[in-house]
Amino acid sequence: MRLAYLLLLLVAVLFQAGSGSAEPIFFYGRQPCSYYDGVCRDKSDVNCKYIAFTYCENPNQRCCYY
Repeated sequence: MRLAYLLLLLVAVLFQAGSGSAEPIFFYGRQPCSYYDGVCRDKSDVNCKYIAFTYCENPNQRCCYY
């Protein structure tokens, strides 16, 4: 019974029970590259230090910092 209660509590915390949102607390989606002061560069750029959870308008580019 305790395990079921703890599991229910975990689900309630992760999915913000009662808020009408099915998104977990830790999910914020991807941010635009400029949000992190990154620069969109071609995916073949070997000097690119990729910034995770970002996106560029051009799908052939990725967000980098130098």
